[in-house]
Amino acid sequence: MIEDVQRAHPVDALASVSAMADLVVMGSQGRGAIGTVMLGSVTLGVLHHARSSVAVVRP
Repeated sequence: MIEDVQRAHPVDALASVSAMADLVVMGSQGRGAIGTVMLGSVTLGVLHHARSSVAVVRP
């Protein structure tokens, strides 16, 4: 595990470190009925900008 503290927007920080990762794991809260099919802005941003595979997990 790598610990890296950055002062940046979460999408920028996660997309940047994804270049060194095999997999980025993102959580998704999925509140309510509509939330189960929608993703948050950070998750969508990482999916679009990551340079590695991304897994989105739900509780």
